[in-house]
Amino acid sequence: MNPTVTRPTLFRLGGAALVVGGLLGPIGHLVLHPPSHAVVYQAWPTWAAAHTVLTISYALVLLGLFALYAKLSERMGVAGLVGFVFLVGMCLYQVFNYAYDAFTVPILLSSFPGETATGPDGPLPLPNGLFPFPLTFYLGILLFGSFAFRAQRAP
Repeated sequence: MNPTVTRPTLFRLGGAALVVGGLLGPIGHLVLHPPSHAVVYQAWPTWAAAHTVLTISYALVLLGLFALYAKLSERMGVAGLVGFVFLVGMCLYQVFNYAYDAFTVPILLSSFPGETATGPDGPLPLPNGLFPFPLTFYLGILLFGSFAFRAQRAP
């Protein structure tokens, strides 16, 4: 038996990954996530659950983006490629941040009670929040989204 996966099947799996990832994100943020990143909330049982769901969400979106770009790459041009690279960077950054919050923060809190493992306004205590790196996320969303829309409508 020779298992082969066709291109349309990969595109459907990528689309399903985008849908499931897109649905899991709001569940992680709006339903499970504590009100802030304060130390008191990092000890809540929903902290790890929320960030695990968000890690899975962004990982699925990342997989789906590869399928979407593979389908539309010929018609998206260089600007679409730049947007895709920025979006992949954003997804990898978010997977790293949420995985850190889901798996490392609880271990640090159990080892060093009362200490903070994150910054007051964000997941990692990094200088300036990696500015201007987050600005490329918005540029990637605009470029990739607009050129994907254009590629879908082009004959």
